[in-house]
Amino acid sequence: MEYFKRRYLINGPIGTVFLFIYNYFLIDILFRYIDYQLNPVVLLSICLFLALVNIISITVEMNASHKITRIFMEISELWKWASLMFLFELILLYVLGLFIKIPRELVLILYSLVIVLGVYGYYNAHHIKVKYHNLPILKEDNNESIAILHISDVHFGSIRRESILVNLKNKINQVYLDLKQGGMEHIVVIISGDLVDGSSPVDIKDLEPLKDIKPKVIFTPGNHDHYQDINGLLNDLEELGVIVLNDDSLDMKDLGLNIIGLNFKYEDMESKWEEYHFNLPVNKSETNILIFHLPVFYEYFKKLGVDLQLSGHTHGGQFYPANLWVRAVYHKLKGLYAFSRDGVSDRFYLSVSTGLGTMGPPIRIGTDSEIVVLTLNNKDFKK
Repeated sequence: MEYFKRRYLINGPIGTVFLFIYNYFLIDILFRYIDYQLNPVVLLSICLFLALVNIISITVEMNASHKITRIFMEISELWKWASLMFLFELILLYVLGLFIKIPRELVLILYSLVIVLGVYGYYNAHHIKVKYHNLPILKEDNNESIAILHISDVHFGSIRRESILVNLKNKINQVYLDLKQGGMEHIVVIISGDLVDGSSPVDIKDLEPLKDIKPKVIFTPGNHDHYQDINGLLNDLEELGVIVLNDDSLDMKDLGLNIIGLNFKYEDMESKWEEYHFNLPVNKSETNILIFHLPVFYEYFKKLGVDLQLSGHTHGGQFYPANLWVRAVYHKLKGLYAFSRDGVSDRFYLSVSTGLGTMGPPIRIGTDSEIVVLTLNNKDFKK
């Protein structure tokens, strides 16, 4: 909760003051490049409106979610994304202006490009794609295949609310039926953290679409799940039939799977994180799947006997050029990673989902809103 309060302080009051000043200069320069001088009163009014939209929506949504403030927050986040793109364009225009006289038409084309990218990114963020991979990690005596539907970072909250869980439920159930028709008997859904965004309170009625998901659903918390009422969230999920693994494990002996859920919150970084002292209930005779929100410590977990790590958190960078910064922090940015040594497979995999929802602006450019279907089998297994 302390981290959440600090986050509010930065994004709320401090962030609003910064945005007011930033927007004042940005908008003024944007109009100057098309040879138009905004009236100072109009400019101040625009910046004040954007500042109020930001602080009001964030503050109200902390306590209760309302349709109007959700619209305000979406407007604010979309503008933050657009203003960043405009800033990059202004830098480009400044550099070009050192060498050539820039025609007004070119400036308008560049400005229009931001709108086009925004429409595409918004559309892309709201459409779920399904990606399939085969993983030969089941033990030798298991002759059946198992499908794991890996989902992460739903970010149910102020911006992505009712529709995102309904769309998730419908998509999962469709994939489930398709897999069943294809002969797949065992299907499990695993959500590797950040089911909720933490930007607004969530109650059991908000999460009801989860109870209509046909396969068994397993969930382990990520950092955003802790921002408000984590205990209430976990209780509601269990009441809806979701299996919560919060520093716990589930031994599915009938499938030969041992699923371990390692909870993550930033407060842990100064204790078990830095020392890498994780107590994992690994079962050597079964296939061990670790749910851990961050795509880190995979080499360490591999040594402990984990066969598959399911992570998220990165959103794949969500949009350019944010992906460059995220990749610098998390080297395993998105996708499925297979590990080998001297050309020989270690039979360990790391699945880093780009997520289903979005963080901040509901924009995806260069990444997808995805469900990852991992088909586990024992093809070519050798002890």
